[in-house]
Amino acid sequence: MIATALKEGYGISAPVARIAAATAQGSLGRAIQPFAAPLDGTGKEVTDETEFGRLRAAAIELFVRPRSSAVVGPLRKARLERDRPRFLTAVSLAVHYYRDALRTKLAGEGTPTVLAHEDMKREIAADARALPLAALTGRIRVLEEIAAAAQSNVTVAYAVASAQHRMGLGTN
Repeated sequence: MIATALKEGYGISAPVARIAAATAQGSLGRAIQPFAAPLDGTGKEVTDETEFGRLRAAAIELFVRPRSSAVVGPLRKARLERDRPRFLTAVSLAVHYYRDALRTKLAGEGTPTVLAHEDMKREIAADARALPLAALTGRIRVLEEIAAAAQSNVTVAYAVASAQHRMGLGTN
């Protein structure tokens, strides 16, 4: 229903609408947030489909497959450093990537499973094979914790560096 509302009401393509809906935790308002101007007129930049794709790529680069241990560059490139709602969307996209891997691991690779990141099925399956169950659940927990911390007074760069360290990422 949420994906349909995004497609029909905002002209979002089916693949992007599916990802946005899957990561919205059942909230239409949360799903629409990146694609609609805020009601308070704060001038927040509205995300289009291309920008949403960049945001997802940044989430994968920061929390799944970091290219290096540096976090400030990727944060600035994706404009996440000072935009907490945008950062929280990226964290949510990464959480759902790991939930997809967890679903794949638990269901078995050959079992049809509905994934938020359906277009990344190969990468998800590879991570489901490579990562133990405890690592997958641990990464989800770490990301949920840094999302909560980022809503308080923790800097985004510190939250990312902490998450990467705790998940054993970014140590290239």
